[in-house]
Amino acid sequence: MSPRANERAFMPSDGLFHSAHHFTLNNPTIIDHHIHSGDTETPLKELMVHSIRGAEVDSSERDPPPRCHPGTRMTILQEAKRFFEDPKPPENILWLCGSAGVGKSAIVQTLAEDLQSLSATTAGTTYGFGAAVFFSRPNQRDNPKLLFPTIAYQLAVRYPSYRQYIAAELVNDPLLLDKSMPEQLRRLIVQPFAYRRLGPESQSLVIMLDGLDECDGEGEQANIISLITQFILQHPNVRLLWVISSRPESHIREVFSHINVLSLYRKEDVPINSNESCSTVAD
Repeated sequence: MSPRANERAFMPSDGLFHSAHHFTLNNPTIIDHHIHSGDTETPLKELMVHSIRGAEVDSSERDPPPRCHPGTRMTILQEAKRFFEDPKPPENILWLCGSAGVGKSAIVQTLAEDLQSLSATTAGTTYGFGAAVFFSRPNQRDNPKLLFPTIAYQLAVRYPSYRQYIAAELVNDPLLLDKSMPEQLRRLIVQPFAYRRLGPESQSLVIMLDGLDECDGEGEQANIISLITQFILQHPNVRLLWVISSRPESHIREVFSHINVLSLYRKEDVPINSNESCSTVAD
């Protein structure tokens, strides 16, 4: 084929070479990675690649998950539900704190399943299920840099308006999911919920982080709490509620003890020696 024929062969009227002219391609290999703003399947795949696999509440990798046996942990479960039901909660974080083996993961799993069921069957509630991330160091579900994309993936699956937002953001910045954690928080949480107000108007969305102490790196664990609390301080009216479960590690307690953070969370201690504890599937 002559150079002129080769030139004509790669001048389509639209798409990658729209408005291009007077150029020659020799043995070209062309891959178009462009994500169209109306395409929602591709952004979901991009989010999935950058997510912590197996960390979802209903993941097969956690099947069967730990759950509270019927009739157990009633005090903590009821307190958590009162926390969710408050239309204007005085705190935005529920911190479930307890030693290893007391059943923290079982409590979070039970709460998450109840929220999922409620969101699917009941309209008009003051709260709904947003996302749940179950960290596990032994199972390599512990990469802190994948936390906010994991939350974003679950939100995008459940809420079409958020999915459309993510699609547009990935068009504008295909490297969004490789950004720093503060930038991920800004683009994936702050911008859509604080400025574009994409969440349900009459509901608070609940985001759960179980086993934060299983996340890789004490500094990163503390940083996650700091990022979330800074977000709440800067945007107190955004209707996002956070459930964080962890062991009472010193670096975690230190972040929660900061004077400007004390009013942002409600602490629930999960006891180690109680009838309820003994009847619960441990974490």
